[in-house]
Amino acid sequence: MSIGTNSDQIKSMFESIKESLNSTSTTGDSSFRNFLRTEPGKTYLGRFIPNISDPKSTFFHYAHHGFTSLSTGQYVDATCPRSFGERCPICELRFKLYKTKVETDRNLAYMIRAHDKHLVNIYIINDPTNAENEGTVKILRFGKRIYDKILQATEGDDSDEFGTRIYDLTENGCNFKIKVENASEGNRKFTNYNNSRFTAPGAIPNMDANKIQEVYKSIFDLTKILEMKSETELNSIITEHILCEGAKIPEAYTKTSNEKTPNNSSSIGDNLEAEPSQESSKMETEKIAKKENKSTSSDEKLKSLLDGLDNL
Repeated sequence: MSIGTNSDQIKSMFESIKESLNSTSTTGDSSFRNFLRTEPGKTYLGRFIPNISDPKSTFFHYAHHGFTSLSTGQYVDATCPRSFGERCPICELRFKLYKTKVETDRNLAYMIRAHDKHLVNIYIINDPTNAENEGTVKILRFGKRIYDKILQATEGDDSDEFGTRIYDLTENGCNFKIKVENASEGNRKFTNYNNSRFTAPGAIPNMDANKIQEVYKSIFDLTKILEMKSETELNSIITEHILCEGAKIPEAYTKTSNEKTPNNSSSIGDNLEAEPSQESSKMETEKIAKKENKSTSSDEKLKSLLDGLDNL
């Protein structure tokens, strides 16, 4: 399918793409080999690719749990089933911990909260980490900082300057410059994307009409990227990595001020950004409380652990 030049068609597609920024889709299963791997101290250049067959699927929005295991010290992560309308044992545990009003429990709830994440197809123009990626399509995973920049460019004060141009593969389109920097706050270190930005319009090297159609056909189905863990697997994460005997909450999560959680990058070097404050986390917890699923787990041992939290 090719994209026409009719202004009404382009406007309709752009509106659908904007909707995808705030929507949640169904999930599938795949590996992370097609993700863009980034490293601090480097700058990457690419252009977002619209899904011209299904504009509303241009972005994929989901919730993600990621934290340091209290038993092994390793990074543990899981896609939150609430993203797809399913119950999440980790979110249920988080709510129970939070409502005890005990500081240590609330710190633990803060540690295991779900973060909003997004996926988008991106054509790689410059990759200082893996030059072989240049001229190919990869998946960019990003959090709130980059999300806010996209919203600003498409719906905010910068929409007149950028708007549909950030999805245009011709010389009229605008690249996205991903600047990855190390940052610190006290003893806490994290990866910062604040200086990432869209650039002025310009042509992509070696990009012509035929190449554009090839790129459109090369995008990944973002609804089939994430691996979903079963309820049994999520319960195992709780018992082994959260409610383990002798568990000690890392110092970075025991702050009572509005500090941000540390960045725990996975082996793919994905774009996990410094996260919202505890106040934002509190608001999210209150939303969870309103939607809490009253059903109980079939795992009797876990049920006993969860029920016991009410008495802490």
